[in-house]
Amino acid sequence: MILTPDQNRDVQRLREVLYLYFDGKDRQWLESSTQFARTGLYGELESFRTPEELSARIIALRQEMRPLFDTVERQDPSITSFFRRYRRVWVIQNRHNRLFLNDRLASYLKLEDPEASGSLTITPAQPK
Repeated sequence: MILTPDQNRDVQRLREVLYLYFDGKDRQWLESSTQFARTGLYGELESFRTPEELSARIIALRQEMRPLFDTVERQDPSITSFFRRYRRVWVIQNRHNRLFLNDRLASYLKLEDPEASGSLTITPAQPK
């Protein structure tokens, strides 16, 4: 399903920042990175052909993501409330290439014992 522009801004952008945060990225990374395409934001940048257009879009991405990184990093209650809307959360990762950092996940989730399922590791969790 394709999200509306409002949903991209209000829902998807927070989801992207949470993934990046759990993957070890932070606001400092945001301010210095030029590797947005490798983090799943390729669709945000692929249509910009000239260096000027690309540079302007990267500046806009940083402006959109900066307040969300601040909110997530300081463990604002709004993020805890976001997770509490769900009784359970499952963190699913490649068993041989786990990307998420347990300490970052544990800042918002009570992690339970992970289970292996084929090439995946599934970690059940409850929001804090």
